[in-house]
Amino acid sequence: MYRSSLLLLGMVLVAGALVGCQSDDEGQPERLVVRSGAAQCGVAGSECGEVVSLEVLGPKQRGLLGGSGHTKPVPGVAVRFEALDPASGLAILGDQTVTSDQGGSVRCRIQLGNRFGDQYLRAYVVGDPAISVNLRFVAGISKSGDRQETLAGQELARPLSVTITDETGKATS
Repeated sequence: MYRSSLLLLGMVLVAGALVGCQSDDEGQPERLVVRSGAAQCGVAGSECGEVVSLEVLGPKQRGLLGGSGHTKPVPGVAVRFEALDPASGLAILGDQTVTSDQGGSVRCRIQLGNRFGDQYLRAYVVGDPAISVNLRFVAGISKSGDRQETLAGQELARPLSVTITDETGKATS
C-alpha cells in the first residue's frame, strides 16, 4: 500500500510539473534582443562590416517545479527594419522584412547614409510594432585597433586609430 501511494504521488507531481511548463503564449513574440551589429561606425556611404542580428523571444516559461524558467526563441515571426530618419540615407541592403528562422534569428546588412553623424535603425515585429528595438550607427568616423585585450601595462599588438571623414570619405583629421 505504501509503495503504491508513493508511486501515485510521484505521478501526480510529474504531471503537475509538465502541465506547468506549457503555455498558451509559447509561439507568440514578446521581445526583440540585439545579438550583434549595433553601434557600428564607418565612412559615410559605406556598408557596415558586421551583419545586424536580432533574436525574437517569446514570453518567459515557468520552470520545472517553480524554477526560474526561461524564454524560447520564436520562429516564423516577420520583423521589419527601417531607418528612423530616411533623410539620413541609412539603407537596409536586401529585404526590409525578414522572417525569423528556427532559432528565432533575423539578420540584415546596413549601409551608412551620406549624412555625417548618428543614424538610427528601427526593427519591429510586423503586426505588433510595440515589440521593437532601435540601433545606433555613426557615419563619418572610422576606427581600427579596437577589440584587443592585453594586461595592464602591456602594449597593444596594433595601435588604436580614429579617423574623421567628410561626406566624400576624405579624412579630415
